[in-house]
Amino acid sequence: MRELAAFYGIDPSEVACIGDMDNDVPMFKVAGLSIAMGQASDRVASQAHFTTAANTDEAGPKPLNPSCCPARSP
Repeated sequence: MRELAAFYGIDPSEVACIGDMDNDVPMFKVAGLSIAMGQASDRVASQAHFTTAANTDEAGPKPLNPSCCPARSP
């Protein structure tokens, strides 16, 4: 994620990421907004800013909905 953000000239703190596995936790720690999928383990979900529904519950578009993630102050 850092390399992709650098490629586009974006600070990682301005990037949102979505994940559900242990390998996503390092990305959660770098991103400005991290969202765990509902099927994520408790350990993974605890590292994210927010948790959304599972991917089996049509969760794909839900993180893009403002009701999923309330606005945060910069």
